[in-house]
Amino acid sequence: MPQLILQWFAADPALATVAGILATLALALYLFNAVRLTIIDFKSHLLPNRILGPWFIAALALLGAAALLAGEPMILLRMVLGAVILFAGYL
Repeated sequence: MPQLILQWFAADPALATVAGILATLALALYLFNAVRLTIIDFKSHLLPNRILGPWFIAALALLGAAALLAGEPMILLRMVLGAVILFAGYL
C-alpha cells in the first residue's frame, strides 16, 4: 500500500492531494468512532447499528472516492469484497 500512495502523488498532484485528504478524513472518522464504540462497548457490551451503519457508508464513500480519484478502481473492488467477507464471517 505505501508504494501505491507514492504512485498516486507521482500521477497527478491535484487528484493525489484530494485523494489524500479523503483518506485522512476516513482515518479521522475511524479514530473518532473507534473511541466512541469502545466506550459504549465497555458500558453495555453492545455495538449499536445506528453508529455502525452510517460509519460503514461514510468510510465506503470516502475511501472509494479516494481510490477512484487516485486512479485505482481495483482498491474499491477489494474494499467491497473485504467488507462482504467480513460481514459473512460475522453473520
